[in-house]
Amino acid sequence: MILDTNILMRLIDGADGNRYATVRERLERALTGGERLYVHAATMHEVVFVLSSKATGYGYTRVEAAGEVQALLDAPELTVEHDAALREAATTYGTSRGTDFHDCYLAARGRELGEDVFSLDGDFGKL
Repeated sequence: MILDTNILMRLIDGADGNRYATVRERLERALTGGERLYVHAATMHEVVFVLSSKATGYGYTRVEAAGEVQALLDAPELTVEHDAALREAATTYGTSRGTDFHDCYLAARGRELGEDVFSLDGDFGKL
């Protein structure tokens, strides 16, 4: 089963008690039935965007958002695409200033693949 951002957000914030309970129940049923809970890397990018945005009502700091990403990556029941690169990106994002999560991720994937990142964005010089 592929998880969407809104499912991960319910796991993070536990808000909307009825929806949270529904999410937990469905995920537990899936795990009991042997289903794998899969999270795409793009979904993790969206989680960081939602958590970091004041417009969404969260407004987490970079450190807080990075911590939530790390917690999701540490969840044994989740299989996360490109987990090592996302873990490195979260660490970099949480300790850097002004570099967006996507750039941190691209730099991490580049290192993982032994490839350069081709960009006109000056942020890559810092990564």
